[in-house]
Amino acid sequence: MPEDNQSQSIDPKLKKAIDAAVEKPGDDTAWDALEDLADKLQTPDPVFDAYRDVLAKGLSRDQAPPFADRAVKFCQAWYIDTPTAMPELLGQIVERYPEIDWAFERLVVLLTSSASWDELLALYDRMLSTTRDEAKRRKLLEDASGLAKDFADQPDRAADYLLQLLRFEPDNDKLVSNLERLLERRERYDELLTLWRERIPTLSSEDARATRARIATISLEKLNQPDRAVEELGDIVEDHPDSPEACRQLEAILAREDAAVTTRRKALSLLRMTYELLERPEDVVRVLEAALAFVADADARALRRECGTRLSILGRDEDAIAHYAALLAEAPTDADARRQLRQLSKRAGKRELQVEALLAAAEGASEEAEKVSLWLEAADVRRIALEDVDGAIALYRRVLDSQGADDAEALRGAHQLNELLASADRGEERLPVLERLSDLERSPSFRRQILGEAARLAESLDDSERALASWNLVLTDAPHDLEALDATIALLRARREWPALVSTLEQRQQAPVSRAQKRDDLVTIARLKADQLDDLPGAIETWLSVRSEFGEDREVLAALDELLTKEKDFKQLAELLDGAVTRERRDTSARLVRLATVLVDELGRHEAALPLMEQALELDPHDEDAHLAAATLLEIPECAERVSDALWRAYAKSERSEDQLDLLDRRVASIADPAKKAEALAEGARLLENHAASPAKALAALVKALPLSPNRRDLRSEIVRLASTTENWFEAAAAFKQAAAALDDDGPSAAELRRQEARILEDHLEDYAGAHEAFEAAGRFQPDDIVSLVNAARCAARAGMWQGAAQSIVTATVALARVDHPLMTAFGAAADELDAWTEACAALAAAIDEGKGRMAPEVASKLYGYVAEWHRDHTGDAEAAKVSAQAAIELTPDDVAALQRLVTLQRSAPGPELADTLLRVFYATSRPDLCSRCYLEMDAKARRDTAVIDLLWKALG
Repeated sequence: MPEDNQSQSIDPKLKKAIDAAVEKPGDDTAWDALEDLADKLQTPDPVFDAYRDVLAKGLSRDQAPPFADRAVKFCQAWYIDTPTAMPELLGQIVERYPEIDWAFERLVVLLTSSASWDELLALYDRMLSTTRDEAKRRKLLEDASGLAKDFADQPDRAADYLLQLLRFEPDNDKLVSNLERLLERRERYDELLTLWRERIPTLSSEDARATRARIATISLEKLNQPDRAVEELGDIVEDHPDSPEACRQLEAILAREDAAVTTRRKALSLLRMTYELLERPEDVVRVLEAALAFVADADARALRRECGTRLSILGRDEDAIAHYAALLAEAPTDADARRQLRQLSKRAGKRELQVEALLAAAEGASEEAEKVSLWLEAADVRRIALEDVDGAIALYRRVLDSQGADDAEALRGAHQLNELLASADRGEERLPVLERLSDLERSPSFRRQILGEAARLAESLDDSERALASWNLVLTDAPHDLEALDATIALLRARREWPALVSTLEQRQQAPVSRAQKRDDLVTIARLKADQLDDLPGAIETWLSVRSEFGEDREVLAALDELLTKEKDFKQLAELLDGAVTRERRDTSARLVRLATVLVDELGRHEAALPLMEQALELDPHDEDAHLAAATLLEIPECAERVSDALWRAYAKSERSEDQLDLLDRRVASIADPAKKAEALAEGARLLENHAASPAKALAALVKALPLSPNRRDLRSEIVRLASTTENWFEAAAAFKQAAAALDDDGPSAAELRRQEARILEDHLEDYAGAHEAFEAAGRFQPDDIVSLVNAARCAARAGMWQGAAQSIVTATVALARVDHPLMTAFGAAADELDAWTEACAALAAAIDEGKGRMAPEVASKLYGYVAEWHRDHTGDAEAAKVSAQAAIELTPDDVAALQRLVTLQRSAPGPELADTLLRVFYATSRPDLCSRCYLEMDAKARRDTAVIDLLWKALG
């Protein structure tokens, strides 16, 4: 065997020869030379390693066989004494080049001769894994199976080879037989069963059935796999349902506790199907009942229900009842089970079994409501079918006493219990049932009937307290029930329960009884309060009710006189007596109305009827007939004002505001006097605002009133307040203007109204033109009203009415005899806001030119000064500024401020005019320094002007 290459040092010549040979595996010359050199050097190991390396790297199909043969010969020549060398080399060749058959065969011989069975079988396995040729694989499998069974003592491995071989020879019965014996002996039942299943398609029907039976038997007895047995048995009974053995095995599986539930259920399904096909219904029921031992929950219930159904079909009603009873015991709400129990027990004549089942289910029920339903049905069966009165009563009582009964169930139980107790004449037991029934009954008519019956039963039992309680419940539902009222009154009178009797008598007052009965009841109440309850105030109040509803008579007055005297309530007694007088007054009023109506309608004497109508309305302002009669007189002009006043007062006293509002327009129209008309409108305005919630209409009424009475300051303030509320300032301004127009003979008042109008126009409507006109009008009404003139100028300016504003400024200045600087500031602000300085200055200069004769020179000069400065600062018109400044100096030649203003304007273009002005400043102030400073400020060109220089030197002395 070659040693590790690293442990040897290779001769360089040999190394070179190895490299040359490895480079050309198919070059025999190179390899011959290599072998000769190895022989010469007696170093075969590196050469042998080279052979194995080349084989490991891989050769082509043409190169591999001869190269492998050369390597084997080299190994045989050099390593004959190394037993493992040849097997290892051949193993490498077989593994890398399995198509080289002679290598495999030589290796088989070597391994067989050395009894290396495991290695030999592993060799066969490698060959089988790489061999695809069918014939070769069959030969390999035959040899390997024989070797494993006969020499290697590996029966399981032999069986594996035979199983693979069977794929190539499925019809080889001898092979199958040998394989079956081998698998069964080795207890390889899974593969044995697989073998049998695979052969079933090739067998006859009878043999196939027998094979399936064998499979099922092995599955059950050897493998403990009932599920697999069921599969096979299912195939059998599908084709041969009459197979006794299959049915026997299926029932055995059904009974096996260690079998899975799904398996047992499948067995049940097959048995059920089989027995149904064979028309063996008893056997179907038998296996279904057997299955109840292992199914659970919903499946068990379904199975038990099926048992009940099938048993009922078979006529075994009692057995079926047992199943449905069990179902009901498990689920007390099972409606189908209860229905089946009902039908089967009827058919079998075993209603007591139904009752037993219902009671057993109720016993096991967890919910009280479920118990109640079952008790009710059991009670009905005892009552109707079994005629067991006592038993039914006991169950109905149980229902009624249960907290779990809903209202409907309790109601039904109570009705049935009431009927049974009534038929048994057990009144004392029946009374509480009736009382409970009245609580449960929702139908008003039935509840009324039950309560009445309970009350009458209680009276028959001498239990007046419970009778009263029942009648009171009737009255709670129907307060006007006459039978209940009559019975309650009789009971209370007998029990001498005076307060309750009074209350019930009062309650009967609201019931549909005759007037005579009502009066009698009230009189009884009054006397009970006075005589039994010592309630004199209550008695008085009741007698007053008798008097109010049924009229006053001697009995009523006498009783009230006596009671009020006892109470020392002489005030009320006086009112009572006064009431009689009042009624007489009303009667008088009615007669007056009637007389007036006759005078108007029949005799046409309107003027005679008018005072009568006024008296009638004064006596009784609430008299509707008087109202209607008076309204007819409104159509007569000569009566309209007086009758409308009378009606207005009557409506006011009777608090009929709507009628007052309806009358307002006709009342105002009928009044001739302006002041009275204004007052009528003012009253109407108050009603419109406070009662009709219409401040807008109230404002409209006051707008009409103010021109009729312009000096009423209360009307003015109310108009302003309502205008603020309604935001209707336009109407307010118009009202003040109209009121001023009505005061031509009262200038100050008219001026005040126009000023108020102007303030509204300016402050609320921003109508500056209108405000200017109103302020000017105020000034005309009151010439000494300088404030109005100033305001007129300000408003005209804000309106952009420059000519009017300028005229107003001049007029105000004349009146003031001075310039109003705030007014001038406001005028300038308006010009600035409207960007109209040129128009404003031109208008003001023109107005000053026109009005300067009416002003002191210094005042007019100041106005011109404003114009000059505004031109200078805002219009940029220097010439216009100089003109106004010059105009100011002409009026006040010695006004230093005016002169200095002109100097400032002329300084932009110095010349003789500037020098002249400077001289005037000098003469006016005697200050040469001013001239010197101005000279220094003049430009050179101006200083070269000889005439100007002469003037300045002259000024400087």
